[in-house]
Amino acid sequence: MAEGEGLPQGWVPGTTFWLLDDAGCVVGTSNLRHSLTPALTKRGGHISYYVKSSERGKGFGTQILALTLKFARQMQIAKTLLTVASDNEPSISVIERNGGKFDDERLDEETGQPYRRYWIDLN
Repeated sequence: MAEGEGLPQGWVPGTTFWLLDDAGCVVGTSNLRHSLTPALTKRGGHISYYVKSSERGKGFGTQILALTLKFARQMQIAKTLLTVASDNEPSISVIERNGGKFDDERLDEETGQPYRRYWIDLN
């Protein structure tokens, strides 16, 4: 996927990361999209991440996002966009702890649910 080969129509190259605990168990994942389409600029952004429910509240979300941003910097992505459901306070905190600046709030066209857009400047 990182090379952009064989991707479905409308997809962009991306890199997937796995966060392991000290025992080597997967506690989270993240995906870094190397570029944005108009649709991803509305909803989706550059980075998505997930932390296993039993491991939430332990700092793994903050850690995996920080590590993903480090890789984005190495790829010379100047600004990253993240989107998050407006009621997802834990994820909003993770984004803000990693330098996320609130841009705006929108309604998902399919579900009608509000979501927020955050930018993180990597320069």
